[in-house]
Amino acid sequence: MNTMQQEFDAVVAHLYKQGRPAMNDGACAYRSMDGLMCAVGCRIPDAVYTDEMEEKHMAELVDKFEILPMEFYAYQDMFTELQDVHDDWSFVYNAQRYTWEEWLNYKLPILAEEFGLTFARPQHGE
Repeated sequence: MNTMQQEFDAVVAHLYKQGRPAMNDGACAYRSMDGLMCAVGCRIPDAVYTDEMEEKHMAELVDKFEILPMEFYAYQDMFTELQDVHDDWSFVYNAQRYTWEEWLNYKLPILAEEFGLTFARPQHGE
């Protein structure tokens, strides 16, 4: 099983590489119609992902789907916060207050500190 730090780092790398939130018709999505994945969706293996997962918050996701990776259950609080960082972006995006990268640079270090993790901003191309 991955450590919390490994899961956090994988999500951070994904979000920076993707460059924008995963949204369908203005709503956040685990997997968007254009192939993007949110902070939680990127850690759901393709083999277990189903459209039924959409529109469910992290707590409901782990309660309803027993096929998720063990890390989802072990680090549920962290994944919930990562989901909120991604989902809160839709409000920021619509208000055009921050760029996606500015939002991540602001929110992810705070989240890392909250969980006793380190935050390393990925370099372009990582």
